[in-house]
Amino acid sequence: VGAQTPGLAVASLVLGLLCIALAIAAVTLGVIKLSPAIMISCTLASAVSALLAVVFGHSASQQAKQRPDLYSGSGMAVAGMVCGYIVLAIGAAIMLFFAAISLLVVLGVYHMTS
Repeated sequence: VGAQTPGLAVASLVLGLLCIALAIAAVTLGVIKLSPAIMISCTLASAVSALLAVVFGHSASQQAKQRPDLYSGSGMAVAGMVCGYIVLAIGAAIMLFFAAISLLVVLGVYHMTS
């Protein structure tokens, strides 16, 4: 019997793809202003699934490195980690952008008009 793909690698890939789909859904809901509650739920679910994709991916990658004769699937683990890191990085950049705008408004440098 050959090397098996760890369940964590599969979970990492699935969660990585899920976090991208949820992030796209959150952005779409935000643009069309359909439902703020669903948009926030998609955003939080995307962040949680991205974190889990990264954690599971690292764990599966470690398993594959430690026991290459027993485990394979490090490609799936890496793909899940990459998806998770991309969503987390974009989310962090958006949060920093809004924090900077909020700070400029509080300091009186930027005036919001309606």
